[in-house]
Formats: sequence, C-alpha cells, structure tokens
Amino acid sequence: ENVISHKVDSEKSVSWSFEDNSTEGNIEFDIHSEPFTFTGFLKISENESVHFKGIALPQEKLSPQQLDLPDKVSSALSLFFPKGKILPHHTPSTLSDVITITESGNDVDVDVNIEKLYQAVHNEGLRLLEQTNYEEARKFLMAALDLKPQSPVIHYNVACMYSLMNDVEKGMVELQIAVAQGYSDVVQLTTDEDLINLQSCATFWGLVEEMNVKNHNN
Repeated sequence: ENVISHKVDSEKSVSWSFEDNSTEGNIEFDIHSEPFTFTGFLKISENESVHFKGIALPQEKLSPQQLDLPDKVSSALSLFFPKGKILPHHTPSTLSDVITITESGNDVDVDVNIEKLYQAVHNEGLRLLEQTNYEEARKFLMAALDLKPQSPVIHYNVACMYSLMNDVEKGMVELQIAVAQGYSDVVQLTTDEDLINLQSCATFWGLVEEMNVKNHNN
C-alpha cells in the first residue's frame, strides 16, 4: 500500500495506489470555498473508473460517527466482494437495492442507500450466525453496528453472537447497551437460547431486574 498526501496550490490533494493491483484514486479538496468542495476518481481497472464530486457539510455540524461514515460504508460494502475489492459492475444480487449505478460515457457514479446497506450486512450476519460461522458473522454484524450504533436491535444481536462464542464479558456489555438504548422485551431476553451462556451470569439477572422495574414504572 502506498498513500501520498501533498498540497497543491489552494487545494489539498490525497492520492493512493496499491502495489498488488491496478486500483488507484485521487481526491482534491478546495478548502477555501464555503462550504468547501471536493472532486475525485477511483480507477478500478484500465477500463473502469468512478468519478465523484460533492460539497462538504459544515465541520462543526459533523459528529464523529458522520466523519467516519464513508470509511464504514466502504468497509461494509467490501465484505460482499471477493478479496474486498469493490467492483460496481460485478455487484452481488444481495446489493441490488443497496447500490444505484449511473453511467455517463466512461464515468460511473455509485450511490449507496445506507439504511438498506445496514439491513443487508445485518441480515447476512444473522444468516452466518445461524450457520454457526461465528467469525464471518462477526465481520458483518460489527459492520452493521458501525453503520447504526444507536440501534438496540443490533446490540442485542451482537450480544447473542458473543454469547454463542462463549464471550460472556463482551456479550453482557452489548446487552447492557441494548437495554440502555431502549430494548425492553424481558420475555425474549430470558428465553432466547442464543443467550444461554449469559443467562448463567449474575449480572444478566441483575439487568433483567432493572428492566422489570423500568417496565413497571413505564
């Protein structure tokens, strides 16, 4: 991997390329415009490239999660492609309603529906979990968690994953986050066989008691 960053007049330009394939790219930022703009390209092969442009949101309005979102989207998408190399013209059927491709001459624009991407990686993670392919399931479920960290459902399912992997400590952390973010189904929690390794933990039943009190007060 070779990443180069340098200044060009009034713009900051970032270029990158990879030694083991023909992929390369460039992004240029006009940091003096208000709001600042950016343009760039991603060369996938000799005959395929993607060009993009955009306007940056005001920096003070961006949360850390928003700043990291492009990387998280790219990482989630790459899970569906062989060797993690995203090829717009070789999109798997799983992403048919996630990615919209618009072509203009040799240029290819790719739009990603982030909510549907979240659903796709979440569902694939659950499918792999059901097949007891825990390591692969973890990749997809953690990608879903990165895309939607405020969802109690994904935290609950990650807790189930850790329970099945017999990692009680991490499972309880995720379960506590799920409850803090609004998960309230005590019956499901106490009867879910995926959580059996957590159900043998005293902390689990302390959490159940807290949920019962909270549900009663509501």
